[in-house]
Amino acid sequence: LGEALVLGPVYVGVHLWGRLRLNEILRECGFSHRRRRLACMEVVSRLVAPASELATGAWVRRTALGLLTGERVTSVNKDALYHTSDALWAKHEAIESALAGRERGLFALDECFILYDLTSTYFEGHAASNPKAKRGHSRDHRGDCKQVVVGMVLDEAGFPKASEVYS
Repeated sequence: LGEALVLGPVYVGVHLWGRLRLNEILRECGFSHRRRRLACMEVVSRLVAPASELATGAWVRRTALGLLTGERVTSVNKDALYHTSDALWAKHEAIESALAGRERGLFALDECFILYDLTSTYFEGHAASNPKAKRGHSRDHRGDCKQVVVGMVLDEAGFPKASEVYS
């Protein structure tokens, strides 16, 4: 007998991934079959147990995500997850747009925006490859670090509708 795997919450996440037809959306965005499986693993892990890419790779191996997606969990590591995050971000506008229509149909939601929120996050390190990362007033009292501002629009049910990252 092996170690027990986390199943319940990851099963729900993978099921919702399918209901939203995210594989179809990502295929239309040019994602390979493997990249779509990694994206599913990454998104579900963020929903169930948010953590860094390094911690996510280890967490995935303790779940049934490999069995549910068909991806070998030994190939899920921080580098694969970083590349997947970058690919998702590069196509985030197309993904968000496609998801908005699917979400309305799946949950029968009225189009109503009620909240626009801004928050900031800072980077430890140089953040040299992120042109939006700048120094400025830090509510986190980390004036020594570069930061970005994240804006998000939510509807009345609390579903995210759009997001943007600002300098």
